[in-house]
Amino acid sequence: LEHARGEYVYFMDNDDLLVENALETLYDFAQAYRADVVYMEKVFDCDEEPVPKKFTVTAWIHTKTFVEEPTLENDDIAERVQMFLNASFCWAPWEKFVRRDLLVDNNITFPKTAIFEDVVWTFELLCSAKRWLRVPTPLYVWRNNTSSVFRRTRSPESTISFYTSPLIAGADCLDEFMCSREFFKQNPAVRLQVLNFFVNMQFGYMAQAFDKLDATEAYEIFLREFSKVGSTQPALISYLLVMTNLYRNELSK
Repeated sequence: LEHARGEYVYFMDNDDLLVENALETLYDFAQAYRADVVYMEKVFDCDEEPVPKKFTVTAWIHTKTFVEEPTLENDDIAERVQMFLNASFCWAPWEKFVRRDLLVDNNITFPKTAIFEDVVWTFELLCSAKRWLRVPTPLYVWRNNTSSVFRRTRSPESTISFYTSPLIAGADCLDEFMCSREFFKQNPAVRLQVLNFFVNMQFGYMAQAFDKLDATEAYEIFLREFSKVGSTQPALISYLLVMTNLYRNELSK
């Protein structure tokens, strides 16, 4: 878009598609509502064929209600954080058309993690955007790729390592961001809720792998991963993570 060059940013996966005039439509939405973020609640879903023939409209499974026309989201940060904790917004960057200055002014970047960097990114957008526009129009075509990084089959050891990456970088990024915001300074309980939500997400995806490893094996994997990134307390952190999982299992019985 020549007239929008440098004004807005859009990210998409390299194996997906956009419908014709999608960027023009998103830009028109952004201009009409002076939106910092234009959020597509629905997208098209298709198979893995190079030229897909069948398209269906799909949506983020945690969204309870959908808008029927472009609608500005409430700007109350407490309400937005609660919606984040309820997983009411899709994490995927390609559902969002973002004003570039919003990213630059708030230093919003993707943390260097193997996965779930988009969760952190979306949280920072929700807390920073004054005008968040929800639109019902599906403009993105998501290719249902069974060999994606997220869906790839891994050994229990590789699974623990994979989800340790967001634990290391993602949690720190979230906490650093919240430390810079007055809302979270005044509401430390909410700050802890956000961290708990994010860490529990990683433990949830590790659960089956944990069941196939004993405590010593899990400890060694954590120790290696935290040592690799230069943690000053890798043994203590690894021990606490393993013990946390053991206690969680005991409480769930």
